[in-house]
Amino acid sequence: MARTDIKKRIKNDVIIDERIQILRLHYEYLKAAIEHLDPKQLDRSKYKHWNMKIVESHSFNGWWSKVGKEILGRKLGGIKEMTSSSKRRENTVLIEIPLDNPTEYSVDKVREIINSKGNSLNSRKTDERLHYLKLQIYLDAYLLRFTKNLSLTQTADELRNKRIKILKQRGSRSAMDRTQTEKFLSGGNYESIQRQILRFRQKAQTILNNVCKGEFPGDYS
Repeated sequence: MARTDIKKRIKNDVIIDERIQILRLHYEYLKAAIEHLDPKQLDRSKYKHWNMKIVESHSFNGWWSKVGKEILGRKLGGIKEMTSSSKRRENTVLIEIPLDNPTEYSVDKVREIINSKGNSLNSRKTDERLHYLKLQIYLDAYLLRFTKNLSLTQTADELRNKRIKILKQRGSRSAMDRTQTEKFLSGGNYESIQRQILRFRQKAQTILNNVCKGEFPGDYS
């Protein structure tokens, strides 16, 4: 990610760890759970800081400006000079930097070290971001039962068009292979397409159940 992109996610030493798409999708699943599941399923204590009255009455953007950006940020750890007697904090690395090196050279070397230490964490977060696209399709397949009176073929067309739209929006950053998108819900017989759509809805149902317990997306295999 570009340095400027990271800086945009930091304000007053607080960073938003997740991409906004992931947070928005969690919010949309929560709204769907409120609207379409038995209220007894939703453990509101898991969202006590989210201000559920605002969640119920606002879009994600409205909730984000009023509540979300204040509660979902993470305070960044302070950067300080270490001495031989300093107590090391968890999740840190001790680096020796010659003061007579060019600053940009040292910064690049420090970045290489940090990236090598954080590869596994970065890989996990990348995987989560890539899953966002599938999670969106699952939720759309689930909600189409309630919002539109569509035949199975029309539902498949709607989901295919949504996937193509997401692909165009993300461009080269898309997690979906273009060939796979062209084949998405376009081949096979009626029973095959029906099974795929039912599978999407079942996965969405599982994720909604997880969201009710304060997990997103949780295990939906």
